[in-house]
Amino acid sequence: MKVYSERGYITWPSWDVLFEWEDIWAKEWGTTVESLTNNLFDKILRRLKRYTKKLLPKKVWKYIITDPDKMGVLIIMDAEGYYMIPTRNIIPIYLDFARNMIDEIMEATRALPAFFVASKDIYNEMKSKGCQNVYFIHQCVSDQYYTQEVPDKDIDVIQIGRKNPVMHQYMLDYCKEHPDVEYIYQGENASLHYTSTTRGDIGKLPGRPEFVDMMRRARVSIVSTPKCDNSRNVFGGADLVTARFYESAVFYCHLIGRYTDNEETRELELNKICPNIKDYEEFKATMDQYISGKEIDKDIYSTFINKHLASTRATYLKKCIEQR
Repeated sequence: MKVYSERGYITWPSWDVLFEWEDIWAKEWGTTVESLTNNLFDKILRRLKRYTKKLLPKKVWKYIITDPDKMGVLIIMDAEGYYMIPTRNIIPIYLDFARNMIDEIMEATRALPAFFVASKDIYNEMKSKGCQNVYFIHQCVSDQYYTQEVPDKDIDVIQIGRKNPVMHQYMLDYCKEHPDVEYIYQGENASLHYTSTTRGDIGKLPGRPEFVDMMRRARVSIVSTPKCDNSRNVFGGADLVTARFYESAVFYCHLIGRYTDNEETRELELNKICPNIKDYEEFKATMDQYISGKEIDKDIYSTFINKHLASTRATYLKKCIEQR
């Protein structure tokens, strides 16, 4: 089975984590990652599709397998734009998925042996509508980062990427009480610039290496699901556990966060590795323990991480597709 990728023309740093998953899957399956083409014809075709979608908003572009030897998985960042990407011999893995796309994607994927969604809320609704070929898949973290050694830590607290507004305010309030504690967070409007409460503007995290370095050095990582506190509630009420939880764990950060109490978070037993903070007093008490040097429980972390490595997902993906 092949692994297809948009890496040939997507340059936004946040996609690099997906490319890492693809590399592991290809390695596990004994194949290589095949980049989708991006020539002049492809660009013209995408424009035509975009124009057609505006004229015919109910049009559905259907997936079809014409050659099993060319069949392969493709991670699709946002289900809303599925029609812009080739649909022939593709098994899609949808990450961001709004509820208003459910019926269209079910129709588009009807002929496939399988397709995958990363939100348990979306999966459950599709199953309730009678969809037989949908599978739920958790996000993951690349095996390349997993070691038995806890790295040296010289940054107190980070919140990389999307900010949860409640946790962000809690942390700013905590820093007022503890001005020596360093908290690093992203600028406004998805800026790549980051601010430190002790050092001021520390510049950009321009790429994956800098992102990984900061994660590795952090004692505490603030995490959240997109729907919680409306930090990015764009999925029609659906929610999902993002890769940031797994990345924080693989670098042995203490996790602290806010997340929806739903089937996915309960199945993950997320509360064993990340307290779901209810108020500032709980936040402060938990952060006090972390900052004062509470040790990581490596047994709990190892159990959690091993379940969510990209190689584990590779085995699951192949099993789901082949059993159909």
